[in-house]
Amino acid sequence: MKFEVHMPKLGMTMKEGRIVKWLKNEGDRVDKGDKLVEIMSEKIANTVEALNGGILTEIRAQEGDVVEIGAVIAIISAEEQSSKATETQETKEQAWDEVNKKMQLEKGGKVIKEIKPLPPVRKMIGEKMRESLRNVPQGTLTTKLDLSQLLTFKKELKERKQKVTMTDLFVKVLGLALAENPVLNSSIIDDNWIFYESVNIGVGVPTDEALYTPVIKNVQTRSLLEISQELRELVAKVRKGTISIDETTGSTFTLSNLGMFEAIDIITPIINTPESAIMTIGATRREPVVGEDDKIEIKPMATLSLTVDHTNVDGIPVVNFIETIKKIAQNPSDFLQ
Repeated sequence: MKFEVHMPKLGMTMKEGRIVKWLKNEGDRVDKGDKLVEIMSEKIANTVEALNGGILTEIRAQEGDVVEIGAVIAIISAEEQSSKATETQETKEQAWDEVNKKMQLEKGGKVIKEIKPLPPVRKMIGEKMRESLRNVPQGTLTTKLDLSQLLTFKKELKERKQKVTMTDLFVKVLGLALAENPVLNSSIIDDNWIFYESVNIGVGVPTDEALYTPVIKNVQTRSLLEISQELRELVAKVRKGTISIDETTGSTFTLSNLGMFEAIDIITPIINTPESAIMTIGATRREPVVGEDDKIEIKPMATLSLTVDHTNVDGIPVVNFIETIKKIAQNPSDFLQ
C-alpha cells in the first residue's frame, strides 16, 4: 500500500509552499508522527510530520521547489521497496566545492571567498518583491513628523510604570489614522475593491536571516498597552524562530520602524501585496524648525516614507492620511489611552 504526502495548507492565505529541507531520505523508514519535511510559506518555516508509517520510497518535490497546496510531494510505502539513491550532504558539498574551483579559475580579477546556495527565505522575499513591483503601480512620498509630543507622552507613561516603545505608539497612531482614512486600509483583489473593517498592522522585525512581519490584529479597537504587550510577545517569537503562519498573515497595512538606525533617513518601501500601502520611519534627528511666529526651535524630527498603490489611492487621500497622523501625534493624550 502506498500513502501520498501532500503539500499542506499551513495558513489561511497560503497558496503554495517551498520545500526547505527533507528530514528523511529516500529509503528511510518513517513512523507516524516522525518529522518529515520543512516547508516554508510567507517566510515562516514549518516542520510537517508523517501521517503514515512505512518506507519513504519516493521524494517528488526537491529542496527549493515551490509546490501548490494539495500536490503530492512524496510517497510512503507500507512495505520496503527499492528506491533510487539520493545525493548525500557530503555529495552536495563536493558539488559546491567544484563550483567554487571553477569560478576561481574564471577571468575578471574577482577573488571569490565563498559560494553558497541562496537560502529559501531570501529567494521567497525576492520573488514577492518582484511580483509587487511588477503588478502594482507604486509611488512613494516622504514627510517630516515632529515627535516632541509623542516622546513626552512616552515619558509620562514610563513615569506611571507603563513602558511602551515608539513602535507601539506608531502602531496605535496608524490604527486610528487608517480607521479614519479607510481607502489606505483596502485591497484590490481580482478586480474587486475590498475595504476592511479590521485594521491589521504588520510590523517589520529584522533578524540576521530576513525581515519578518508579525501582525497586530484589530488595532483600531485595542488599547496601547494591549498592543505593546502583544507586539513584545510576537517579537520574542520571531527571535526564537517559533512564530506561526497565522501570526504573520492577515495584515492590511505594514509598518517598518528603522528609527533606531542612525544612518537611515529616507527609505523607499515596497508594498506587501495585496495591501495598498506601507510606511517606514527613519532616524529621529534634532533639527531646527521655524514656528508660526517665525521663531526657530530645535525639534526631534523623523522622516516618514509612505508607498501607496495608485490603483486605488490618489494624492488627496494620502494627504488626509498624513494630516491625521500628525493630528494624533501632536495630541497623543487625547487619542492613545
